[in-house]
Amino acid sequence: MGRWRCSTCSRTSSFLPHVVTPEQLPDANARITATQSAVGIGGSGLGGALVQAVTAPVAVLVNAATHLVSALLLRRVRLAEPEVEPSEGGTLAQAKEGLVTMLRHRVVRALAAEATVWNLGNEVFMLALTVAVVGGRSDGPLALGLVLMAGGVGAFLGAGLSARLTGWAGYGRSLVVSMLLGNTAPLVGVLLSGSTSLRSLVVLAVAFLVSGLGIGVANSQAVTVRQLAVPARLRGRVNSAYRLLSWGALSVGALVAGVLVTVWGAWPTALAGTVLMAVATLPVALSPVRGMRDLDDEPEPTPAATPQE
Repeated sequence: MGRWRCSTCSRTSSFLPHVVTPEQLPDANARITATQSAVGIGGSGLGGALVQAVTAPVAVLVNAATHLVSALLLRRVRLAEPEVEPSEGGTLAQAKEGLVTMLRHRVVRALAAEATVWNLGNEVFMLALTVAVVGGRSDGPLALGLVLMAGGVGAFLGAGLSARLTGWAGYGRSLVVSMLLGNTAPLVGVLLSGSTSLRSLVVLAVAFLVSGLGIGVANSQAVTVRQLAVPARLRGRVNSAYRLLSWGALSVGALVAGVLVTVWGAWPTALAGTVLMAVATLPVALSPVRGMRDLDDEPEPTPAATPQE
C-alpha cells in the first residue's frame, strides 16, 4: 500500500519473516510501520522547512545523506538465511513464477489491485496538491510539510492500534474498515477545502490525520497477510511482482498528474486523484479477505485465476 508505504517496505516484506516467528510478525510489522511513520512525521516537516529556508537542492542533498546512513546501518545486520533453489529458466522464469503466484492468490491479488489503484490516485493527488500549495502560498513548502506531518502522526497512531483492533474485530473486518477510512478521508478533505487558505489547510491536515490513522492500521495487517499467504521460497518473487504493479503505478500517476494539472488545474486534478484512492478499497472489500478472522483463515490460491499466456 503510497506515501506511507515507503520504499523500504518492499525489502522488509521478504526479509522480516526470516528474523521473527510467524506469531511475532503482526507485532513486528506494526512496530516497523510505527517507526516509518515516526520518521515521516519529522521528515515531512524538516523537508518543508529546508526547502523553505535553503532551497530544494540542499534538501535533496540531505536526503541523499540519510540514504547513505541507512546503507551503513544495514551492513550491521547479520543473519543466516536459508538457501533458495534457483528455478529452471533463470531470472525471467522466477519473475513469471512470482507474478503467476500473486495473480492466482485471491487475497494477495486483491491487495495488489488496491495498492496499485491507490498509488496511482495518490501520486495524482500529491503532485496536484504540491502545485496548488507551493504555487499558491509564499510559505508553500513549509505549509505542505506541516500538512504531510499530520498524515505521519495518524499513521503512527494507527500502527499502534493495529494489533488491538485486529484482536477485537478480526483481520478481515479491521483491514477493510481501516482501508475504507484511510482511502476515503483525502476525498472528503479536498471536497471540504479546495483552496490554499489557512482554513482549507487545517481541513486537509485533519483529513491527512484520519487517512494516516486508517493506513497505519491497514499497512501492518496487509503486509502480514502477504508474508504468510505464500510459501517462504516464493516471498521475494511474489513481492517483486507486487511492487512491479503497485510502484509502477507511481510513474503512470506522475505522467497523468502532469497532463491533468495542465488541462484541468490543480484542484480538479487533486479531486480526481482522491476519487481513485477511495475506489481502491473495492478490490479488497469484495474479496475473501473481508471474512478472515485470523491469519489461518486465508484462502488457498485458485488455479482458475491463472493469467493467460
